Amino acid sequence: MGLFSILKQDKIENENKSKPFHKNVNNAERKDWFSRTRPWHKIDPRIIDALIAKYNDDPMFEVFVITSMENGLVKEYEDIGLKGIDPGVACSIISGILSKHGTNASAQVGNIFSSGNINEKKLSKIYGDALNLLESSIILDSNQINSYIQLAGLKGMLNKNDEALRFVQQGLMAINRIKESKAPFHKSNIPEIQNAAQLLDNSEEILLALEKDFS
Repeated sequence: MGLFSILKQDKIENENKSKPFHKNVNNAERKDWFSRTRPWHKIDPRIIDALIAKYNDDPMFEVFVITSMENGLVKEYEDIGLKGIDPGVACSIISGILSKHGTNASAQVGNIFSSGNINEKKLSKIYGDALNLLESSIILDSNQINSYIQLAGLKGMLNKNDEALRFVQQGLMAINRIKESKAPFHKSNIPEIQNAAQLLDNSEEILLALEKDFS
């Protein structure tokens, strides 16, 4: 396929190049914005519908959009549709992507503090990215336990113990919800899911230790 054919194939009718996301006033406008704005236009429309249903009018929707673009995550969202994954679970998968990148950013923050060589501008950017990624993650999937652990740690680094405790408690509540559902993790053919019960126990121990530290 020639370059001209590729460019023609990727052409967007009435492409949006100037309207920022926050100017959308309802879900119909948001859906139209995604369909006409690069690189979101390549994502399966059913996944876009699922995202809109999750965020609706939440101001964090714009945070999710901007943070995803700044961290180059939209291609990963596109791949979900290309793999034929059910849009019904797409938000949980995207939540996992956000949590993974947020955890990496959180580790960078920890390394900066540990080094003692603190560049405040760099720290502020990475810290903000970590918060935005992780908070977006738990909006899309309130059972993303690792995100609560990371958020509590980030708040604790700045001695914001009350805020850290709030995330600890939300994480413990999420674990209780999952345990009460009595999901048969052991019957899964996927190793990560088979081991979910043990991972939950490990996460609960971490959160309880954090609760003690921040109280």
